[in-house]
Amino acid sequence: MMCTFRVEPSLELLLNALRPLAQCVCVYNSTGRCLFANERLARWLDRPQSELIGQPVECLWPEGFARRELADLQQVLTTGRLEHVETRPGPHGPREVRTVKYAWHGGNGDPVVVVVFEDHYAPITSNRTDQLGVMALGIVHDFNNALTSLQAEIELLGLTLADGRRRLSQMDRLLDHAAQLPRQLLAFVQGAAPTRQPVEIHSLLRSLEGLLCGRAGQVTIEYRFAPGPAVLDGDPVQLTQALLNLATNALEAMREQGRLLFETRIDNGWISIAVEDTGPGIPPESLSRIFEPFYTTRKCGTGIGLAIVREVVKLHQGRVSCHSTLGEGTRFTLELPLSGGPPISPRSRVALVLDPAADIAQLSGMILEQGGWQTICRTNLDDASNEPAEVILICASMLHPDGQTWLEAWLSRNPQAQLVVTSTGSTPHLSPSCLARLRASISKPYTAETLLRAVNRAGEIKQSSGSYQ
Repeated sequence: MMCTFRVEPSLELLLNALRPLAQCVCVYNSTGRCLFANERLARWLDRPQSELIGQPVECLWPEGFARRELADLQQVLTTGRLEHVETRPGPHGPREVRTVKYAWHGGNGDPVVVVVFEDHYAPITSNRTDQLGVMALGIVHDFNNALTSLQAEIELLGLTLADGRRRLSQMDRLLDHAAQLPRQLLAFVQGAAPTRQPVEIHSLLRSLEGLLCGRAGQVTIEYRFAPGPAVLDGDPVQLTQALLNLATNALEAMREQGRLLFETRIDNGWISIAVEDTGPGIPPESLSRIFEPFYTTRKCGTGIGLAIVREVVKLHQGRVSCHSTLGEGTRFTLELPLSGGPPISPRSRVALVLDPAADIAQLSGMILEQGGWQTICRTNLDDASNEPAEVILICASMLHPDGQTWLEAWLSRNPQAQLVVTSTGSTPHLSPSCLARLRASISKPYTAETLLRAVNRAGEIKQSSGSYQ
């Protein structure tokens, strides 16, 4: 008999992230009743997946093992995490597995326990399903952290209204970071490469302080940067998440007292980015495993953060290493290839903004004008037919067949113009002539920084080369 439960939204995020995992996964509530079981676990138990939901531990496993499983669940709810090798029963006989169990707290609901296990001697595979599961778990974890920090900032704002401007600025940064995490997951699911654009690493590193200040306590944050700008072609969301994971781990290791250092060095077209703490260090026997999914040396860790770091660095054709000394601290080093130079600042150029929502069109125009652009804002294609511009920013909802015909004609009259598309979903299929001019596609809701960066990038291509790249 299949049972159904009402699942709160924050828990649903977790379950959606767990579904693609190649390992066996089960989620129990605090009393040991199964809230979720993935297809791999259903195959392990040789039972339909729908029959597992709602069942108590005693109905999933033989009596002796069920007692041990329930005892482990109570221990995890107290300690936060448990990892061990155990002999787990199955319909085809017992098998030795490596199991990770950890508590997850989300929203206002009761804590749940996530159980993940796989064959002890089976190597950790690198197929896309495993990568997707690891990336999804990391994003869900980081998303909840961002929202938790935002909630704390709102509470602090209520207590310290005199400090409201700084608190509102911090809330804006937290919301921006949280809003971009689901987009990153969507890109990963679709197999997309990092969204390449010029990223000034020193500016990105300094922006982390706003995301970390609520967790830093008495930790001093220091910077030692190589002279001059350091620009690489990369995905700012992915790079921010990787560096934020390293910095957050460092703060948790130091327990609100110590020094967090960000240091850069440039050599031969590469930048070395170091994140160093003065925490207790990592045991030598753990150093070889710290980048494995689900492996952690912390009681309440999930073993996801460093796996994300390794994946992001690999996607950017870089490498990551770690040096740690017990009692002195840990230093992670990311080495990434630099691009040719810093982004070109826009001069006074013209952007044509097209959106059927007048308020969105006007707001986008105001943002671009703050960035040095002249703008022409229209809500109707016919009204914009004779408006020349160097960049056209158009909402995807206007790119129906007649809209694409209009766009092709407009681009033919403006042969040097570049195209940026805004959308609430995927970019519609574009004709070859329109696709040749497409320089960026950005999702709504977008921030002022995201919009300005995309339009600046489109303008730089024309300005720097005069050709379509």
